[in-house]
Amino acid sequence: MGIKRPLKEYIEIMRDKIDKNIQLGFGDIPYPENAVMNICADIESLTSDTGWKPQVSFEEGIEITIDFIRGNLQ
Repeated sequence: MGIKRPLKEYIEIMRDKIDKNIQLGFGDIPYPENAVMNICADIESLTSDTGWKPQVSFEEGIEITIDFIRGNLQ
């Protein structure tokens, strides 16, 4: 838990949990010149200030979220 990954990996995980056949289109739109290419969220200050820590992995959390949404779409 608290693993830093490129945004692309998080998107691929979400896609795989929903439908592995979805085309994502990475690179279809070119990045602007001088765009920041690597941004990682750091929850260290949140953890030290509040004591909060993730209870489930991203994979578990996104699966719970997808199941909730699917169950409430009717």
